[in-house]
Amino acid sequence: MKWYLSQLGRREHYSLAVALHRQRRLAVLCTDIWAAWTARLPALLRPRGLAQRYRADLADAPICAEPWLNVWQTRTDRRSPFDRWVAQGERFGRFAAEVYRPRGLGVEPAHHREVRVAGRVPLLKEPPGGVEAEGLGVGDPQGLGAQR
Repeated sequence: MKWYLSQLGRREHYSLAVALHRQRRLAVLCTDIWAAWTARLPALLRPRGLAQRYRADLADAPICAEPWLNVWQTRTDRRSPFDRWVAQGERFGRFAAEVYRPRGLGVEPAHHREVRVAGRVPLLKEPPGGVEAEGLGVGDPQGLGAQR
């Protein structure tokens, strides 16, 4: 069974995506910034903030990053922090929906189920079954069957 992961930022250095990819269970990772090009730069020239938006463990993983224009709009938005946060979430949500829709997600909501790992990361899982069918406990991204 494959997992669809969406996350803004590099939360926990993409550890959940890495764990799923190692198990060959990552269908796609949607994120706001994916700066794979920074890995090709010499260490002294590598922009530190952007270099942290890439993880070599995911070099061959299916990753979709938001268009830079969306990221730029978020960075240059002059509204209040809360309004910027809401606008960023809306833009990212539309982007993720565009990525997932051709893969059959979002078409029939009754066939898909939203779950939360570690109480924070929203995921969509392909049917049938659910979290219990896979033996994954909450906060158990590596599938070790932790206590619920």
